[in-house]
Amino acid sequence: MKLWIKKWLRRICAACLNRLDSVVSVSAGSGDEPKAGRAYRVPSEEADDPLRQAFANLFAPRERMDEEVHFRKVGPDGILVARAEEWQRKGNTLCGRTAVVVVATCSGELVPPSSLKLVCSACQGYDSVFNRCAACSRTLCALCARQFTMPDGRALVLCAEHRTEAERTFDTWAARDHALERARKAST
Repeated sequence: MKLWIKKWLRRICAACLNRLDSVVSVSAGSGDEPKAGRAYRVPSEEADDPLRQAFANLFAPRERMDEEVHFRKVGPDGILVARAEEWQRKGNTLCGRTAVVVVATCSGELVPPSSLKLVCSACQGYDSVFNRCAACSRTLCALCARQFTMPDGRALVLCAEHRTEAERTFDTWAARDHALERARKAST
């Protein structure tokens, strides 16, 4: 810090401290006698004193920042504000407020908006877990994706329509043969 600023600050601090010590306003005989070494301030003088206000403004905080977290679902229009910032002047201080949005996906997971990966083709909800139907390649959220185990043991992700079709055409004898073959390989 430059030398002249330090000297100026010392002069203001000394003047304010001297002014504080000299502000003792207690009427005689009221029972509120000042104790030794303590100063009693008069509120009306504090408000009118420009030196005191300059001293308070010099060391007062100039900024304040609050951060809020908002939990939102993505609306039907698909528009979502990820972060909003607002500044207001209150007296001699700038007060800032930042609102950060956390999205509640259709499967119930809380994620930042940048983590959204798909719009489900079945329920039109937004999700952060990417699933695709193995038969028709439609995007599916975690709630609409159906797991199906093939006779050879592979697990497939299918939509509701293809899952019912796969169950209807499932070959239980082939599944039993694959299970016996896997058990035989595991035992040897």
